[in-house]
Amino acid sequence: TTGRRLLAAFAGVLLLFAAALGVELVTLRRIADAEGDVERLDHAKHAGHMAAAQVRDQYIHQAHTLIEFGPAHLEHYAHVRDATRQSIAHLDGARGHDGGSRARSRKRPSSSAYREMLERVRERATRDYLVALMRDVVGNVTQAADRAGIERESMHRLLKKHGVRSDDFKAKG
Repeated sequence: TTGRRLLAAFAGVLLLFAAALGVELVTLRRIADAEGDVERLDHAKHAGHMAAAQVRDQYIHQAHTLIEFGPAHLEHYAHVRDATRQSIAHLDGARGHDGGSRARSRKRPSSSAYREMLERVRERATRDYLVALMRDVVGNVTQAADRAGIERESMHRLLKKHGVRSDDFKAKG
């Protein structure tokens, strides 16, 4: 009878360990699902910020066109419109749900595609900023650098990198 009691106690301990292991496995699965949800939501948040920035850029281009009373700024608008459409499509892909259920099988845009799009937007925004700045200071690089809060040499490098020539903004005649 002592042997049976020991065997029953040992079996009880094993059952407790099995139950604990089961609880642990279920918990780890829930944690993995939660981490996936956090990653998906973070991706959607970044895509939302990108789309919002693009929409804001559209309004800026439209405002410049209205302020200048001319079509000179419209050439940039098509690029911003296209980038905005890409951002919104990216945001739709990042939502990660269809009718309330998770769509884990949906292929998300790669992070390298996101970085490339972000870099294009930054480059375009920097160029647009430099053009507006040089227009405001009539091509004076020193004044432009002062307004931007950077060294004159840095301003020259930025202008060269983005293909903006200060002479194009200086008064003729």
